Order: sequence, then C-alpha cells, then structure tokens
Amino acid sequence: MVEWWQRRRAPLAWWALAGSVAVALKMQFSAAAASDLQWMLHPLALLLNAISGWGFERVARGDWQSLGAGLVLVKACAGVNFMLLSFLAWCWLWRPRAHVGVTLRGHGAWTANPIFKTVRAMDGAAGAPMDGFMAFLKMGFAGRVTCPLLRPRIARPWAPWPLRLGAALGCAWLAALGVNALRIVLIVRCQPALEHWLAPDDAHRMIGLLTYLPALCLQWSLAERAAPGRGILLAGGAYAVLMLGLPLASGGAAADLRHFAAHVAWVLAVLAPLLGFGFWRRNCRTRRFSGS
Repeated sequence: MVEWWQRRRAPLAWWALAGSVAVALKMQFSAAAASDLQWMLHPLALLLNAISGWGFERVARGDWQSLGAGLVLVKACAGVNFMLLSFLAWCWLWRPRAHVGVTLRGHGAWTANPIFKTVRAMDGAAGAPMDGFMAFLKMGFAGRVTCPLLRPRIARPWAPWPLRLGAALGCAWLAALGVNALRIVLIVRCQPALEHWLAPDDAHRMIGLLTYLPALCLQWSLAERAAPGRGILLAGGAYAVLMLGLPLASGGAAADLRHFAAHVAWVLAVLAPLLGFGFWRRNCRTRRFSGS
C-alpha cells in the first residue's frame, strides 16, 4: 500500500488540483450572468467580426448583438463547458505520470526490460555470449544505476504545476474561442437550411454537437497520441459526465424532462459513432501489439 501511494501520489494530487479548478470554473459559470462572462463573449464577438465582418455591439445586459447577422451572443454562447472539457484534455496531456519503481531484485524480473531483451536477442544472433555485458545489465537494474537507458521511463515535470495549470487554462480558452466561433458561423450559415427538416432547437443543437464533439475527440486523441482510440473514449466519457451526468445528479434535468430527454437523444446519436470509432481504433492497436 505504501509503495502504491508513493507511485500514485503525484497523479492523484495533480487531478485533485485540476478537478478543483474545473469545479470552480463550472460553479462560476453556473452563477454568472452574461456581464460576468465578458472574458469569453467580448473576444468571441471580436473574432466573429474579424472572420465574417459582422459588427457586434454590447447591449445593456452584457450580451453582444449583430443586427447584420441577426445574432445575439448570450451567456449560453460563451462556450465555457467546452473550455472546461478542453482544460481537462490539456491537463491529461501534461499530467505527471506514476513513478515506476526499479526494484528488480530477485525472480529475474529485470529480464522483462526491453533493453535486456534486445541485448539477449543480439547475443543469440551473434552466437557469441556477452556474459560480462549481461552481468553489467543485471547488476545495473538490481542496483538502480543512474544511466537513463537502464531505467524505465519516468516522466519528469517540465514546469511547476501552477504554471502547467495556467497554460492549460490559456490553451483551453483559445481552443474554446476558435471552436465556438466556428460553431456560430455554421449556425448562421447552415441552420436556416436545416430548419426545413428539423425544429429550430434541434437544428441548433445538432450543429453544436457536430462541432463540439469531434473537436473534443480530436484534442483528446492528440493528448493521448500513443493510444488515440483511448483518447476518443476519454473525450466521450468526459462529455457524457459533464453534459448528462451532472444535470441528473444536480436535479437540473428534472426542471424540464422533455427538453433533457431530447438533449440526451441527440447527444447519444452523435456520440455513439464517435465512441464506436474510438473502440475500433483501440482494438486495432491492441491487436497490432499482441501480434494477432
């Protein structure tokens, strides 16, 4: 138990700190009015004006209105939920890894190291035993030598944790700004056409899901480059917890069950193919490494 805690205390402390920041951000957004979210709405209005030419003016409540586009940026347009999920993805990318111990005395456990296996294969192929070098390797692993090639990979933090968390927040803010601007442009351009087949609320929701979810899956898969399928599954799970599980746990879903049921149906309809693709990528990687 002590060894487990020594190996896991850094990741557990990291996620406790990152989770506290995420919860504080969510609580601030839930209680905020549009006038309190100018750090998202004002840059969003400026970005939309730059890429589309729509002029925005701030109204009394803190919203931003464009008469030319027939658009009003309200609190729900801030994209804070996406920023929160993006922040967790950056935290996943820059997380401290569990310390892997190298106490390999006894039972020949040192033979599982890939360097030992490579040397053993070279030994057999050459037909000339390298007993001295093999003994050095064995003593090195048993004695915890300092050569980095003879140790398992241990991720060292490249920056103090507050700096990493600040960088994660900044990168998440930029990602939310860009993806949210894309979503709003698609709404203005595509929603009128979709309303021939869908209700306005459903068309609006579909465009948002088709923008946010693929963007999140892409970011999480890049954060988990060694196993992108796992990253997609993590993105889908995080989105489901935040957007479906949290309203159920807090009782917010009970306020309008019909609206929440429609939201669940749309989320599952868009999320299911992405999760299927994530499982497929994960299984492909598993089969490739197992040699089957």
